[in-house]
Amino acid sequence: MGIEVKTHESGGVEIIAISGHIVGSAKASQDFQDLFRSLVAEGKKKYVIDLKETPWTNSLGVGMLMSAYTSVKKSGGDVVLANATDRIRDMLRVTRLDAVFSVHDSLFDAMEALRGTESTES
Repeated sequence: MGIEVKTHESGGVEIIAISGHIVGSAKASQDFQDLFRSLVAEGKKKYVIDLKETPWTNSLGVGMLMSAYTSVKKSGGDVVLANATDRIRDMLRVTRLDAVFSVHDSLFDAMEALRGTESTES
């Protein structure tokens, strides 16, 4: 089963909604990296990865999330997760990535957290 990724912008935040099990095939991983590279190239800085329609992931899927996080951080941006299931939160704990990703219970909370990190630089 593949994943479906939809993106839209809301109030200066890119929302990346993922549907399906993130199991990290080579093609899905490459497509996901390409998506983030193109958004970063457009100058986008704030991202919420919405996992509401994602029941679980494996270590390859976590790797996909990590590569997206790394691409965005290198450009000075920020990525947070929203609506992660208990199974995904457990995977983040096991891989110790719960210390890397900010995980929020709702899309609204995630967007508010990102807006709270508004840069004061010009």
